[in-house]
Amino acid sequence: MSDDNSETVVEELSESGKQPGLGSRIHTRFKSAGGVSLQDTEEPLEDAAALIIGKMVLMFSCFEMNLGLCLRNLSPQDAPRVDGMRLQDRLDALSKAVAKKFVEKPQSKWKQPFDQWLRRFKSVRIKRNRFIHGRWAVIHSINKVVNVSGPLPGERPGKEVFYSIEELMGELQEIESAIAEFYSWRKKAGV
Repeated sequence: MSDDNSETVVEELSESGKQPGLGSRIHTRFKSAGGVSLQDTEEPLEDAAALIIGKMVLMFSCFEMNLGLCLRNLSPQDAPRVDGMRLQDRLDALSKAVAKKFVEKPQSKWKQPFDQWLRRFKSVRIKRNRFIHGRWAVIHSINKVVNVSGPLPGERPGKEVFYSIEELMGELQEIESAIAEFYSWRKKAGV
Protein backbone atom coordinates (compact mmCIF):
# COMPACT_ATOMS: atom_id res chain seq x y z
CA MET A 1 0.00 0.00 0.00
CA SER A 2 1.34 3.41 -0.89
CA ASP A 3 0.46 6.99 -0.07
CA ASP A 4 0.30 8.96 -3.34
CA ASN A 5 1.20 12.21 -1.57
CA SER A 6 4.43 10.80 -0.11
CA GLU A 7 5.44 9.39 -3.49
CA THR A 8 4.76 12.78 -5.08
CA VAL A 9 7.05 14.51 -2.58
CA VAL A 10 9.86 12.01 -3.26
CA GLU A 11 9.33 12.33 -7.04
CA GLU A 12 9.40 16.14 -6.82
CA LEU A 13 12.61 16.05 -4.82
CA SER A 14 14.17 13.61 -7.29
CA GLU A 15 13.15 15.72 -10.29
CA SER A 16 14.68 18.81 -8.71
CA GLY A 17 17.95 16.92 -8.21
CA LYS A 18 17.57 16.86 -4.43
CA GLN A 19 17.61 13.63 -2.52
CA PRO A 20 14.99 13.24 0.19
CA GLY A 21 16.57 13.15 3.62
CA LEU A 22 16.47 10.05 5.78
CA GLY A 23 13.86 11.72 7.98
CA SER A 24 11.60 12.20 4.94
CA ARG A 25 12.10 8.58 3.91
CA ILE A 26 11.17 7.45 7.42
CA HIS A 27 7.90 9.34 7.20
CA THR A 28 7.27 8.03 3.69
CA ARG A 29 7.85 4.44 4.84
CA PHE A 30 5.51 4.84 7.81
CA LYS A 31 2.81 6.34 5.60
CA SER A 32 3.15 3.62 2.97
CA ALA A 33 3.17 0.89 5.62
CA GLY A 34 -0.36 1.54 6.72
CA GLY A 35 -1.17 5.17 6.65
CA VAL A 36 0.54 6.07 9.90
CA SER A 37 0.66 9.84 9.94
CA LEU A 38 3.71 11.39 11.51
CA GLN A 39 4.26 15.08 11.99
CA ASP A 40 7.11 16.56 10.02
CA THR A 41 10.18 16.83 12.16
CA GLU A 42 13.14 19.11 12.34
CA GLU A 43 15.20 16.33 13.90
CA PRO A 44 16.76 14.48 10.94
CA LEU A 45 19.72 13.28 13.02
CA GLU A 46 17.42 11.81 15.66
CA ASP A 47 15.13 10.28 12.98
CA ALA A 48 18.08 8.68 11.19
CA ALA A 49 19.54 7.31 14.43
CA ALA A 50 16.15 5.94 15.49
CA LEU A 51 15.70 4.20 12.15
CA ILE A 52 19.14 2.58 12.27
CA ILE A 53 18.98 1.60 15.95
CA GLY A 54 15.45 0.30 15.48
CA LYS A 55 16.59 -1.86 12.59
CA MET A 56 19.42 -3.22 14.75
CA VAL A 57 16.94 -4.15 17.48
CA LEU A 58 14.68 -5.92 14.98
CA MET A 59 17.61 -7.78 13.43
CA PHE A 60 18.94 -8.97 16.77
CA SER A 61 15.46 -10.04 17.85
CA CYS A 62 15.00 -12.16 14.74
CA PHE A 63 18.55 -13.52 15.01
CA GLU A 64 18.03 -14.57 18.63
CA MET A 65 14.80 -16.36 17.75
CA ASN A 66 16.65 -18.19 14.95
CA LEU A 67 19.46 -19.03 17.33
CA GLY A 68 16.97 -20.66 19.71
CA LEU A 69 15.31 -22.59 16.87
CA CYS A 70 18.69 -23.75 15.65
CA LEU A 71 19.55 -25.03 19.14
CA ARG A 72 16.24 -26.89 19.29
CA ASN A 73 16.75 -28.40 15.82
CA LEU A 74 20.29 -29.56 16.60
CA SER A 75 19.35 -31.36 19.81
CA PRO A 76 15.57 -31.70 20.14
CA GLN A 77 15.78 -34.05 23.15
CA ASP A 78 18.25 -32.12 25.26
CA ALA A 79 18.05 -28.56 23.91
CA PRO A 80 18.54 -26.06 26.72
CA ARG A 81 15.71 -23.75 27.60
CA VAL A 82 16.90 -20.49 26.10
CA ASP A 83 14.43 -18.18 27.81
CA GLY A 84 16.40 -16.01 30.18
CA MET A 85 19.79 -17.24 28.96
CA ARG A 86 22.43 -14.66 28.17
CA LEU A 87 23.36 -14.47 24.49
CA GLN A 88 26.88 -15.75 25.25
CA ASP A 89 25.41 -18.80 27.02
CA ARG A 90 23.17 -19.52 24.02
CA LEU A 91 26.15 -19.23 21.67
CA ASP A 92 28.17 -21.58 23.92
CA ALA A 93 25.29 -24.09 23.92
CA LEU A 94 25.04 -23.82 20.14
CA SER A 95 28.78 -24.37 19.77
CA LYS A 96 28.53 -27.57 21.84
CA ALA A 97 25.51 -28.77 19.86
CA VAL A 98 27.30 -28.09 16.55
CA ALA A 99 30.39 -29.97 17.76
CA LYS A 100 28.23 -32.92 18.75
CA LYS A 101 26.08 -32.97 15.60
CA PHE A 102 28.83 -32.41 13.03
CA VAL A 103 31.54 -34.67 14.41
CA GLU A 104 31.51 -37.32 11.65
CA LYS A 105 32.00 -37.00 7.90
CA PRO A 106 30.34 -35.91 5.65
CA GLN A 107 28.56 -33.57 8.07
CA SER A 108 31.80 -32.47 9.74
CA LYS A 109 32.29 -29.98 6.90
CA TRP A 110 29.76 -27.67 8.62
CA LYS A 111 31.71 -27.33 11.87
CA GLN A 112 34.65 -25.28 10.56
CA PRO A 113 32.49 -22.60 8.85
CA PHE A 114 30.44 -22.33 12.05
CA ASP A 115 33.56 -21.93 14.20
CA GLN A 116 34.88 -19.23 11.86
CA TRP A 117 31.55 -17.40 11.99
CA LEU A 118 31.45 -17.66 15.79
CA ARG A 119 34.91 -16.08 16.12
CA ARG A 120 33.87 -13.19 13.85
CA PHE A 121 30.56 -12.81 15.66
CA LYS A 122 32.26 -12.14 19.00
CA SER A 123 32.72 -8.44 18.23
CA VAL A 124 29.10 -8.21 17.00
CA ARG A 125 27.88 -9.83 20.23
CA ILE A 126 29.76 -7.24 22.29
CA LYS A 127 28.23 -4.44 20.19
CA ARG A 128 24.81 -6.04 20.52
CA ASN A 129 25.08 -5.89 24.30
CA ARG A 130 26.12 -2.25 24.14
CA PHE A 131 23.46 -1.30 21.60
CA ILE A 132 20.58 -3.17 23.26
CA HIS A 133 21.40 -2.54 26.92
CA GLY A 134 23.10 0.83 26.64
CA ARG A 135 21.55 4.29 26.59
CA TRP A 136 21.36 6.42 23.47
CA ALA A 137 21.43 10.18 23.04
CA VAL A 138 21.70 12.62 20.18
CA ILE A 139 24.21 15.42 20.56
CA HIS A 140 23.27 18.00 17.98
CA SER A 141 26.19 20.33 18.73
CA ILE A 142 28.65 17.78 17.31
CA ASN A 143 26.20 16.04 14.94
CA LYS A 144 26.75 12.67 16.64
CA VAL A 145 24.82 9.94 18.37
CA VAL A 146 26.30 8.55 21.57
CA ASN A 147 25.87 5.13 23.13
CA VAL A 148 26.63 4.90 26.84
CA SER A 149 27.03 1.55 28.53
CA GLY A 150 27.50 1.01 32.21
CA PRO A 151 25.94 2.50 35.30
CA LEU A 152 23.56 5.41 35.52
CA PRO A 153 24.92 8.96 35.45
CA GLY A 154 26.50 10.02 38.74
CA GLU A 155 27.86 6.56 39.45
CA ARG A 156 31.17 5.29 38.12
CA PRO A 157 31.75 6.43 34.54
CA GLY A 158 30.25 4.37 31.75
CA LYS A 159 31.80 3.77 28.37
CA GLU A 160 30.79 6.33 25.75
CA VAL A 161 31.01 5.63 22.03
CA PHE A 162 30.18 8.43 19.58
CA TYR A 163 28.86 7.73 16.08
CA SER A 164 28.11 9.81 13.05
CA ILE A 165 25.13 8.51 11.08
CA GLU A 166 27.55 7.08 8.52
CA GLU A 167 29.46 5.24 11.25
CA LEU A 168 26.21 3.92 12.73
CA MET A 169 25.23 2.70 9.25
CA GLY A 170 28.59 0.92 9.05
CA GLU A 171 27.83 -0.84 12.33
CA LEU A 172 24.42 -1.85 10.98
CA GLN A 173 26.02 -3.26 7.83
CA GLU A 174 28.50 -5.28 9.90
CA ILE A 175 25.64 -6.69 11.97
CA GLU A 176 23.58 -7.47 8.86
CA SER A 177 26.52 -9.26 7.29
CA ALA A 178 27.25 -11.38 10.39
CA ILE A 179 23.62 -12.36 10.83
CA ALA A 180 23.21 -13.14 7.11
CA GLU A 181 26.28 -15.37 7.34
CA PHE A 182 24.68 -17.30 10.22
CA TYR A 183 21.41 -17.68 8.28
CA SER A 184 23.33 -18.91 5.23
CA TRP A 185 25.29 -21.43 7.32
CA ARG A 186 22.11 -22.63 8.99
CA LYS A 187 20.35 -23.13 5.66
CA LYS A 188 23.29 -24.98 4.07
CA ALA A 189 23.80 -27.16 7.14
CA GLY A 190 20.10 -27.95 7.28
CA VAL A 191 19.54 -26.90 10.87
